[in-house]
Amino acid sequence: MADEAKRRISAREGKVILDGETVLDAVKFKIVSTPEVSNPKSLGERSYGARYMSVSHKVTVTAYRTTKKYRKAIQKYMDTGETPTFTIQGVSNDKYSDYYDTNGIDTVTATGCVITNDVSWLDLDSGGDFVQDEIEMSAYNVT
Repeated sequence: MADEAKRRISAREGKVILDGETVLDAVKFKIVSTPEVSNPKSLGERSYGARYMSVSHKVTVTAYRTTKKYRKAIQKYMDTGETPTFTIQGVSNDKYSDYYDTNGIDTVTATGCVITNDVSWLDLDSGGDFVQDEIEMSAYNVT
């Protein structure tokens, strides 16, 4: 019905799970996939085609600092030379939305995640607020 209010999905309802542990102080979470597109064109054609050649996945999690998990991952690499990987899962569960009525709980899992940005070891600021970490990862697979 046109005059019935839409029950939009809330970005506030959900949780983030990293290697089996809930990230209790998560503030923001996003998983995006970006295709690499080739645009081939043959002689005599006036327009380009488009074809996916590969896809990359990026995970971003922002949370108040409550653990040394990311520092420990970097330290483990420095000690052993082994690239640390993570499995991260996002769950969207706004039970009072039209999206939930149609799709239920939406769970996305990213595996083989490797940190690709700076990891802060210490963050002090005389005029600052609470410390947050924003970690970006490249994921091998998303389901």
